[in-house]
Amino acid sequence: MTTPTSSFASVLLRAAAPVALLLAGGCDRASRTPNASATGETQVQVPAQANADTHAAASQGATPATLYTSDLAKAVVGAKKVPFPMGVAGIGGMDCSPATLRETDPASRAFTLTLPADASARRHVLVVVTPERGLLEIYTPYDADAAEAGDLLIPSQAVSWAKARTQNRFAVDTDDFDGLRPGATKSEVLFLEPGRYRFALINGMDAALLKANGTSVTVTAACSVDWALQEAGSAGTSP
Repeated sequence: MTTPTSSFASVLLRAAAPVALLLAGGCDRASRTPNASATGETQVQVPAQANADTHAAASQGATPATLYTSDLAKAVVGAKKVPFPMGVAGIGGMDCSPATLRETDPASRAFTLTLPADASARRHVLVVVTPERGLLEIYTPYDADAAEAGDLLIPSQAVSWAKARTQNRFAVDTDDFDGLRPGATKSEVLFLEPGRYRFALINGMDAALLKANGTSVTVTAACSVDWALQEAGSAGTSP
């Protein structure tokens, strides 16, 4: 009886060997596969997960307000390259027009940003979430007396708090529209990389301060616009 039992065990071992080799090979390949979050940019978010969260929210019928709030909450803590669904309407009396801007000619670079008509709604931090660079500041409200100090850093001359005090509609050329990264001292061109730009009036862009105060990002109004670069071969032949 001993011999048949031993032979049967040998058959089992021989049958299991290829399976074990396959499993070992799979583990070895997995160990050599680079971690996406480790090899990407040093950012707060994992783009793949952010993409999944965004599309999940959209598929569940999330409201524009919910989508903008989630988007801005990620951007305020430093997230970059967070996807945003297409076709999301503006909220809170804010409008970005036209829906798509193009680099091709001056007419297609004309952009109109409409802020809420209510002056108290405009008295919030105006920011934009860019497709690649994350959050940029457009203006932060300040007291009129501070305007005389001479040491204020004005992120954008095209859409500034000094103008937003009394007006809510801004017709600008994308070439003249600047923004300021958190912690930076020099403004940069706003419309740069292609993709969706999300403008929003929020209660603050200092994540540490918001956390210390026990508050979260609140979006008062928002809208979005797409920026498309000039297509290859469509540029003029100017000298």
